[in-house]
Amino acid sequence: MYRKLAATELAHFLGTLSHPLRVRIIEELKGQELDVSTIQEILQERQSKISQHLSILRSQKILTERRDGRRILYKLKNENLRHWLIDGLDLIKSTIEDNEKISKAILNAKKTWKKKI
Repeated sequence: MYRKLAATELAHFLGTLSHPLRVRIIEELKGQELDVSTIQEILQERQSKISQHLSILRSQKILTERRDGRRILYKLKNENLRHWLIDGLDLIKSTIEDNEKISKAILNAKKTWKKKI
């Protein structure tokens, strides 16, 4: 029973991370607080889209928020998640080594994300 509940919770958590924009938001937070406008500027996505994904991450307790006047600042609740995502790049790289374009993208992402730690 406990293992089933744990597996269900983990699957739900992984499902929350299953959108590329959410992964990118997590990586951009890199130990700092950012507001929606800053994240939108960095990721070059519509502010409404960023807000929607921030809301999902916040509802799953992946992010915390703090109000600073009229701005809301977002921060990762657990910085270890960023390290875990970087390690995840190694896992997926081994499954797609025959695709050179994706392999290069993974290597570049890993280098960039590690710089931000």
